[in-house]
Amino acid sequence: MENVKIQNVVTSATLNEKIDLERIATAVEDIEYEPEQFPGLVLRLDDPKTATLVFGSGKLVCTGAKSPEESRRAIYKIIDLLKKENTPIPDPIWQIRWSGDAKVHTFEGKVTAQSIKNVEYADEDPKRKELKKDKIKHDKTTITFEGSAWEGQRGVNFEAEGVITFDVKQDSEYKPDFVFVGKNKSNPPQIPFELREQPTLSGLNAINPAREPRHIPGEDAGIFIWFRGPEIVVQNIVASADLGVELNLDAIVFGLPNCEYEPEQFPGLIYRLKKPKVVLLLFGSGKIVCTGAKTREDVENAIVEVRRALRKIGVKM
Repeated sequence: MENVKIQNVVTSATLNEKIDLERIATAVEDIEYEPEQFPGLVLRLDDPKTATLVFGSGKLVCTGAKSPEESRRAIYKIIDLLKKENTPIPDPIWQIRWSGDAKVHTFEGKVTAQSIKNVEYADEDPKRKELKKDKIKHDKTTITFEGSAWEGQRGVNFEAEGVITFDVKQDSEYKPDFVFVGKNKSNPPQIPFELREQPTLSGLNAINPAREPRHIPGEDAGIFIWFRGPEIVVQNIVASADLGVELNLDAIVFGLPNCEYEPEQFPGLIYRLKKPKVVLLLFGSGKIVCTGAKTREDVENAIVEVRRALRKIGVKM
């Protein structure tokens, strides 16, 4: 929708590492840190123009971005700054492991992305001498592999940008039920499938690859995929839109369900949607503010739904 404009994206990130706020506050300029008043410090960036709250627990909260992608960029800039000050944050990497269950299984696949670098082979199978040597090839955008596993696991680690496509087989067959992604061990609906480190950029139904799936080498056969890095989650998107017509809020309040309108206290009508789960503020000018969305798709679907609901009660649009 052309007239939808994202005003603010609130994103959280979990680094899984403790941060020495006192040391960061003394080493980095232009930081706001008053522990007597607030337990975190504030780091502001000019590009993208954001403010990020940094807590000693390793939790970050970024506000002010105009898109989830911009928010992600800000968080990685903050991470780079923290690493320069010797905060022990590991480099973000993707990991694939093909694992055996005391039987020899063969695995093959192709991984593609906009950019792939720092590819490393990992061999953690105690029966490596009895197995054929795995074949790993890679360039700037692709990794191909042919391998096997018996009582342990083997695989590759790599860094990648953007959406990553996985086309993988076990024992020469596509077996989605034997592909496990992230801590939740989610199975892809089909193969090939796509992943990205920040699943909320791809919609609410995207698979979250964060953290290693629990598995027992030598007992669990299959392909295990996960991302080791900051867990970035969009918490709230605030957006605005214009319906292009003036609204009679005094009449609309009696026609729409789940709404509140008290003009003496607030000039807008509050309309709560169940799907998507957002709150819309409707103003007499036809302007709308949407809050509570997790994706741009949520915002656009909410605008479609409110237009439908208003037409249903007789508002001409």
